[in-house]
Amino acid sequence: MFFAADIIASRQRSSFAKSYELVGVTLRKSSTVNQGQVPLLPKGVGLESAHVTQWAVGKETVIVPSAGQQTEIKTAMSGVTPAESLVQNVPMLHRITILADQDRLADFADAIAPAKGRSVLVDRKTLSQVAILAQAHKPLLRLRSVAIGSFPIVGGKPDWAHVQQHATKEVAVSADGVRALAAVLSSKVCGSSGKMGSGFTCEMLINERSGRAYWIWALALNSSTPPTKYIVNSTTFRVIHGI
Repeated sequence: MFFAADIIASRQRSSFAKSYELVGVTLRKSSTVNQGQVPLLPKGVGLESAHVTQWAVGKETVIVPSAGQQTEIKTAMSGVTPAESLVQNVPMLHRITILADQDRLADFADAIAPAKGRSVLVDRKTLSQVAILAQAHKPLLRLRSVAIGSFPIVGGKPDWAHVQQHATKEVAVSADGVRALAAVLSSKVCGSSGKMGSGFTCEMLINERSGRAYWIWALALNSSTPPTKYIVNSTTFRVIHGI
């Protein structure tokens, strides 16, 4: 079994260019990698040696595309402890949970999110689920991880149609938080009456804190338009108009 999440897109910061470059990185236990040969994915699928570079760090093997920053990445990974690496990478992560296919508003939402509580950015596609979920008193879920147990190979290539996998999900917005979102949407915020399938003109950031009113921001897709904040009573779900 291996985790699909162990093949990640990692943002590596260049200390020279002071910029970010998206680099594909695979981390695997060294015992599962055929050292000294072309790296293999599960079921023996090979990677072209001309296109990858690999090296060991502790008990793990790092496999990266033959990109311009591979030397810098290797040096950086070899020169820090796991604890030091965590300290350096955490500030680059968003504090908020993002329910979106694209994170075009994520940086802005992360900047205005309160330091306390749980904040979640909900995109237009996910907002279309809110009305039905609120009626059923169900939460919004997010995909946590995907574990692949069977990875069939047909003709030397992965047979994705018959991969056996198990998805683990967790609550992103509570059932009451969904009700709060629905209450705001019912006032035709974001250009919608809150009904399933309606068009939306914004995304929403919701902040949940136990026993406190819900704070919700309507974030226009046009970044030049300032966000509108709504406060929703956690008991009555009455909406206080935008602040």
